[in-house]
Amino acid sequence: MIYFFIILIIKLLICENLKYCGISQTQYNPKFPRITNYLNNNNNELRPIQIYLDSYIVENDRNLKKDNKGKKIIDAFNYVVKIFQKLLKVQPLNYKISIRNDDLKEWGYEGYIKEELKEGNGVDKDLVILIDAADNYQSSFEIKYIDENNKRPILGIIYLNFNFDFGKNNADYNLQCILMHQLTHILGFYEKIFPNFRIANGDINNILLTVGNDKRSNVQRNYIKSPKVLEYAKKYYNCNTLLGVELEDQDGRTNSHWEARTLLGEYMNAESYIPEQVISEFTLALLEDSGWYQVKYYTGGLMRFGKNKKCEFLDSDCNCPTKFENEFYNIDSNNYDPACSSGRQSRVYIFKERGIIDIEFNKFPDYFRSDNNGYYGKGVENTDFCLAYNSFENEESTFGNYVGSCKYGNGNYGAYISYSNGISSIKNSDFPINFGEKYGNDSFCVLTSLSIKGSTGWLKFDNNIIHPMCYPMH
Repeated sequence: MIYFFIILIIKLLICENLKYCGISQTQYNPKFPRITNYLNNNNNELRPIQIYLDSYIVENDRNLKKDNKGKKIIDAFNYVVKIFQKLLKVQPLNYKISIRNDDLKEWGYEGYIKEELKEGNGVDKDLVILIDAADNYQSSFEIKYIDENNKRPILGIIYLNFNFDFGKNNADYNLQCILMHQLTHILGFYEKIFPNFRIANGDINNILLTVGNDKRSNVQRNYIKSPKVLEYAKKYYNCNTLLGVELEDQDGRTNSHWEARTLLGEYMNAESYIPEQVISEFTLALLEDSGWYQVKYYTGGLMRFGKNKKCEFLDSDCNCPTKFENEFYNIDSNNYDPACSSGRQSRVYIFKERGIIDIEFNKFPDYFRSDNNGYYGKGVENTDFCLAYNSFENEESTFGNYVGSCKYGNGNYGAYISYSNGISSIKNSDFPINFGEKYGNDSFCVLTSLSIKGSTGWLKFDNNIIHPMCYPMH
């Protein structure tokens, strides 16, 4: 059981390349349920969270029936539920959750849910999730019901783009990450639900701290200042004067995601093109601060971005030259420079591009991070355009890709080597030994100067070039 738990957590703690989270499309107008079936439940003992999936739409959608896509979505959701059951305990409700007939009509779900969820029936669960199609974005969510007593979300909808390509490399892992992310929003990581936290007492200002002129860029920012989050953050960054943990402030995803500039790699970042996504104590602490959950703080210690970098990391800019070479690019050479991600879980590179940043960000002049030659970081907008590292990409990608991952790397595109003209993805057929690279849960990224003896032409690499490779660590 312990071995199963470790493998289960490790596999999902490392989710790569989460694309746009449709938080701006989310509507928030939750109701209290109409209770028709009370339970004889006088037991105050907490239990591992019980999450019910109404898969009616997924099972009956014509397009999802092809190639068992619907079953793959259900399997991915059930896998994610196992993770949460290991991490969260909750006080059971004293009634069964069902959906009112008038709400089914209002939401457009008449005839599209399972019989046990209809009014008069109900399920003895802690949270009910419906999955529906998202048309114009990858995924989003809605919270539909909250418990009248403690204001905890008890029914929500996850919207998925049903055009998800399951034929791509490691699509199942990517889908698990998407579901994990959206489910966490419904559980409580959502600005509009913060006032419902028990410690908030209806006032979001008991959770959020607004700073009008922060030390780093002189713009207004919002921070989570809840007790468990703040306690852990001071320890993580080694910064005892920390006032809170910064929230994302760009592009419609504000205040419901961690700021990628200071927590790049946490699975509740909002943006894509990031090398790794891991569950961290930051999100678990926030869920515990809601007052609804008892949390098991097992994350494997995989979150490394900015760890022990002290207050200076949070307060200073990221321009080159930077002291924080594990987090930001600090070499002036080619457009593509390979490296290892801060958590050593992926092979990554920096992509630089000259030019003018989108006019949308002109109101944040200090977002115009650049190295000495006027480059800014491309792709990672939510890192405030700091020169952060990106994941490798090629034609094998789907909603981002896992090719650079040491856990889920594609064996057909295993070797990424830096040479005189930049970066190249080279098939194993070109490198039969592939420098001994191996992928798996125990593999991590290291920098090496290995090269092929006697290579000539484009296979001959520059002297002293360092490139990232994946090897098992014991």
